Amino acid sequence: DRLAAPAVLPSLPMDASPAAADSFAAAWPQTARELGWERVLDEWGAAVLAGDAGRAGARLALAERLGAGLARRGGDGTLAQAVAAIRGAPDADAVRRLAQAHRAYAAGQRAYVALNHAVAERELTQAEALGQASPMLVQWAAVFRGATLFYLKKAAASDSLLSLLVAQADTGPAPALAARARWNHGTVLLRLGKYQRAQEEYRVASRLLHRLRETENVGATDYCLGEAEFALGNEAASDSILMHGLSRLRSFPASTWLHTTVFVVGNLSTIRHLQRAEGYLRAEDVAVAERNGGVMYRLEAHTGRVQFLARVSRGGSVDSIVQPLSRLVPLIADTGARAWALNDVRMAGAAAALHGSGPPPLAVLDSAVGFYASQKNPLLLIPALQTRAEARLAARDADGAVADLDSASTLLARLNTQITQTAARVAMLDRAGRLFDQLAMLRLAEKRENLAFAALERGRTTFAGRGRAAAASARGVRATSPSGEVVLSYALVGDTLLAWTLAGTTLQLERTTPGRARLLGTLERVRAALEDGGDEAAVRADLSELYEVLVRRVEGRLGERVVVVADGEIAPAPFAALFDARNGHYLVEDHQLRFAASLRDAVATGAAGAATAPAVLVADPAFSRRAFPLLGRLPAARAEVDSIARGFRGPTVLRDRGATSAALVEALPGAGLLHFAGHAVFDDDRPEQSYLLLAPSDGDDGRLTAGKVGALRLPRMRLVVLAACSTLPGRSGRSGGFAGLSAALLGAGAQGVVGSLWDTDDRLTLPLMVAFHRAYARDRDGAAALREAQLSLLHSGDRELASPSAWAGFRYAGR
Repeated sequence: DRLAAPAVLPSLPMDASPAAADSFAAAWPQTARELGWERVLDEWGAAVLAGDAGRAGARLALAERLGAGLARRGGDGTLAQAVAAIRGAPDADAVRRLAQAHRAYAAGQRAYVALNHAVAERELTQAEALGQASPMLVQWAAVFRGATLFYLKKAAASDSLLSLLVAQADTGPAPALAARARWNHGTVLLRLGKYQRAQEEYRVASRLLHRLRETENVGATDYCLGEAEFALGNEAASDSILMHGLSRLRSFPASTWLHTTVFVVGNLSTIRHLQRAEGYLRAEDVAVAERNGGVMYRLEAHTGRVQFLARVSRGGSVDSIVQPLSRLVPLIADTGARAWALNDVRMAGAAAALHGSGPPPLAVLDSAVGFYASQKNPLLLIPALQTRAEARLAARDADGAVADLDSASTLLARLNTQITQTAARVAMLDRAGRLFDQLAMLRLAEKRENLAFAALERGRTTFAGRGRAAAASARGVRATSPSGEVVLSYALVGDTLLAWTLAGTTLQLERTTPGRARLLGTLERVRAALEDGGDEAAVRADLSELYEVLVRRVEGRLGERVVVVADGEIAPAPFAALFDARNGHYLVEDHQLRFAASLRDAVATGAAGAATAPAVLVADPAFSRRAFPLLGRLPAARAEVDSIARGFRGPTVLRDRGATSAALVEALPGAGLLHFAGHAVFDDDRPEQSYLLLAPSDGDDGRLTAGKVGALRLPRMRLVVLAACSTLPGRSGRSGGFAGLSAALLGAGAQGVVGSLWDTDDRLTLPLMVAFHRAYARDRDGAAALREAQLSLLHSGDRELASPSAWAGFRYAGR
């Protein structure tokens, strides 16, 4: 929405009267302060050095009026203090040094805004050295030099200097200076991955700037705070803050910060597939950047729009837009910024070519990949590698595409899941999946089924994001199933369903086109019916249809023990309940099922946790009903834990208000088994933000995220059971909902995880869990124990317990 109409921005003549200057400071405090520091005192310095006493006197008087006007209304006092330092200079030499210092400061500011960081550092350093008689001048120069150091890749020096300035800044007489010190420090902390501290710095800066009525700067800190909130996983808060920032900044139609905010919100629209919103934002960004006039901002806005148009035009003439952009690059003074701009233009041109005239010249993409690699920036290198892989796939260079995709996958696996651009990481994972799918189909067209299987395996391993990116070499993989088990691997690529069986080293493929829309509709209908306990006859018909599509053609190759590897939309299928109408059996009656995210995970081995390690049992944590109003307490979960607790010797039981995340994290490292009977909320789009919901404690809302779980070390953990969960799996992600917490727990060292596919009825979960733990205590085999428990309900004679709704929602993943 257009949240605010652009205002007519003010101007003040250099010969303004005292009354006009005072009114200007009252109406436009930010502009008055910046005008005084960056132009009026600059012109005063020039006049002093030129020996023009009359002009120097007039400029100093104007700066004095502006400073007094700001200070009189409780605003920033640094301009008034700078004038006082000049008035108090002991002699003409001291005045000249201050004149040189103010000229250097203004030059440094201009270079900073123009992204010419090397010049900015030099000028600001000179301002500090020459301006020792003016403490406020020295501190303002240091605040911007601290930011410049970071852009010059001197992160430690930048952090150290800005930390010192934050500690020294006095919010009484110098609130704007204190705010800018915290603002710049927050940005450094954000780029260093210290999101919580960055958030705190931005909040303090915003409060100070709001008090000063510096509207544009408040909007700018809104943008920064929104980015910090997004990095912390608080997407709703981030969206709200960014919209507030846009509301304020749209009153400044040429603002650099308006461009930055619109550009970032446009990027978020790309990730969220909001095409119409992105189109509007890209067009607005171009208009803002053109009004601003900065070459870098114009290039950034235009290349973002080209990338958008390339995606949506699908053959439209976009590459003609790119040519004029390349002529702007030489106009950028800073060599580092110029190199970045050149490669942004190259990538925009590649996108235009891929979706328009044809594959771009590989030499152009080679240059971009080499540049981003030299900058050690994986967030730009990965998309560049993916773009080159896409170009190579279009040219049917499968081996070259494999090399690029493997390189991108390795980088993705190394990325911490809590990087600032988490959404960007998700977008890269999604694109990686599509490219591996394309590679697999190309390999199938070449009749190289083993390499097609290897391509899909690489994509799965990339999505998991744990450990090395892919075990396979670029030329293929020697696939071997676990001893005594058959691997059943699925992938839905467009309208094609690929189903592989792997028995020993024998790999066989069944390729069908079942009708994508019908298959996905049946999967969704089955999930909804089983979750809601719908008509059993209707559900059985759909379960029978799924058996025909997913199992019938491979059933003769399945042994008693099957490892299912299924990504994308196939993963949520309730495999245990697939119904064979010919023999009247559910799949679980004839096969023991184990699930894995990839073949690599299916064959993984590791030391089993100690059988004597204590159990940790969590029963219905007393979570905040105000914070999570849509979730209810689970009374049957308490009875469930009470029932299974009798089977353990000295278990740790956390319940109600005592079941906090701190208590659970403290108990887990020494535990051999965790049974969690409470709410677990899954986010398939951002698996690291899935969480176990526990009781709140000081400074903790009760969410124990997958990201935090993955950072734990659980060397003794044999089994985790996530029971009576409120699961919210997505339908489009490559993990199909069975990622996030499961992947984090397995990565932290757990040997196996039992989790649910949908919202389970905690009343029906109780008998299943009791039967499961009884069987598991006997043989310590998670997959076998779950099957035994499911069969016990199926054959119980109780119609409600025998329904797949009661037992088919749980599955075992792990070793």
